[in-house]
Amino acid sequence: QKDSPLFEGLWAPGQRHQVWMSHGDRVISLPQGFEVFGKSEGSPFAIFGNVERKMYGIMFHPEVVHTPDGARLLQNFVHKIAGIEGDWTMRAYREHAVETIRKQVGQGK
Repeated sequence: QKDSPLFEGLWAPGQRHQVWMSHGDRVISLPQGFEVFGKSEGSPFAIFGNVERKMYGIMFHPEVVHTPDGARLLQNFVHKIAGIEGDWTMRAYREHAVETIRKQVGQGK
């Protein structure tokens, strides 16, 4: 495994980690500009990406309990790579939705 912002505070290069790979499909070659960040016995391109373009691919399921660090891996992608703040609240969404609906409906019913 090569280092990446995807693994920051989570996985160090050269370590092995448990992930859930429940399928037999695999990537056989990478697009130009992409590099391998992790591999398994059955998948030479288990984790790959283009750091500059902030594009990553993974050949396992981070969303399941069988991938113990999966939630943190997704958090790293959302916050450290995509740059999303994580300050969403239902209240803010509701206020925005009500404002949008009022603009669409106007003073009518």
